[in-house]
Amino acid sequence: SNPCLFSGDANPSDVCQGRLGDCWFLSAVAVLTEVSKISEVIITPEYNEEGIYTVRFCIQGEWVPVVVDDWIPCEAPGKPAFATSKKGNELWVSLLEKAYAKLHGSYEALEGGLVQDALVDLTGGAGEEIDMRSSQAQIDLASGRLWSQLLRFKQEGFLLGAGSP
Repeated sequence: SNPCLFSGDANPSDVCQGRLGDCWFLSAVAVLTEVSKISEVIITPEYNEEGIYTVRFCIQGEWVPVVVDDWIPCEAPGKPAFATSKKGNELWVSLLEKAYAKLHGSYEALEGGLVQDALVDLTGGAGEEIDMRSSQAQIDLASGRLWSQLLRFKQEGFLLGAGSP
């Protein structure tokens, strides 16, 4: 089918990781789709024949526009090497990852990171980490306080992501 920026609403299951170890970034992207905020990051509203798109990220409190084209790195003809959408004709996942790689200097620079850092870059909000290995988190987990806190965060509209070392 013909390429498009979005095919229907974006949702977390659209985001498919490729060969790159940037699951931390893609997790943050998936979290953002749950609250329909992806259109605030991808500025170009729809597919265009020129193949030029603008994506914005918040870096150290400043919104930075990043312009990318739709030439996606492939490992074989028609098989993108990196992140894609489950809906094969959608470009938004690949373009978002490409823009983030450009912002950081290369795709390789995205190998390994923290979900909360990507969420901050995508939203301009503040991030917080709860290290489940810490003694305080273990106490909060055993007492039920951690679960109550997470439920309250969700009810208040905070974006929640998870990662592992």
